[in-house]
Amino acid sequence: MKSPVTRARRSSLPNAEASAWLQQLLLQLSTQAMKDVARIPLWPSTSVHALRKRMKKMQSLLRLVPPGAQPAALRELRDAIRELKGAVAVQRDTDVLIALGRNLGGQTRPQRGAPIDPVPILRLAYALPRQVHALDVAAITWERVERRHKKTCRRAQQAWQVARHQPEGEPLHDWRKRVKDLYYQALALQRWQRHPKRLRSTHQLGTLLGHRLDLDLYQAQLKQSKKRPHRKLLAEVKVRQARLTRRIFRRAESVFDHSMPRLHPPPQPRR
Repeated sequence: MKSPVTRARRSSLPNAEASAWLQQLLLQLSTQAMKDVARIPLWPSTSVHALRKRMKKMQSLLRLVPPGAQPAALRELRDAIRELKGAVAVQRDTDVLIALGRNLGGQTRPQRGAPIDPVPILRLAYALPRQVHALDVAAITWERVERRHKKTCRRAQQAWQVARHQPEGEPLHDWRKRVKDLYYQALALQRWQRHPKRLRSTHQLGTLLGHRLDLDLYQAQLKQSKKRPHRKLLAEVKVRQARLTRRIFRRAESVFDHSMPRLHPPPQPRR
């Protein structure tokens, strides 16, 4: 299924104002989130993954909203998104660890907990469209969108520099979040950035960072296990971590070693 961001990119938005463009994307994502939550009892793993990814897209797009724009409504929406992500975080981490344990042939695997009760998170998800409607983004212009996107680019570059000196733990985790912000914004803006190769590289970088952090989570779970893990398993985890780290920094060069592409916004409609 195509993401709402991708579908909106292909819709008739070239002459739309920036505020209408942003609100349409947020509404589409919030509507899809309701469907994700409704599917959790039938397809828990795929629905939880889709929901978390959609919430991350919303968080990234909300970073394009300039400070001072309805702080109370913006805070309410951001809090709801964080709460939704947190409600399914344990399920998602468990799914990742089970898949990694199966792939690595480890004997120590987490047990699935009780099924997620969809009722509380349905209430949160069904409130999202209302909260998006309540957010007045009329003052947003393409110039402001470009400034906010450049700030996201700078934050991702700064996180890259920190991670180069300490390629593990919190620096890698923070860098991945900044890369995800950059990718989801660039995905929404790609029609006006016109740089598909960099977009692909940014997506690949985020994916590699995700795989590396999943391995870190699995390694931590092995160390906390009451059953002592096999030495070969720990060694294999370290080998994969090192291999992924090399690939990550090679891919990062194609994203950050060049100036970020300019935004070419659509012309404003004549009044």
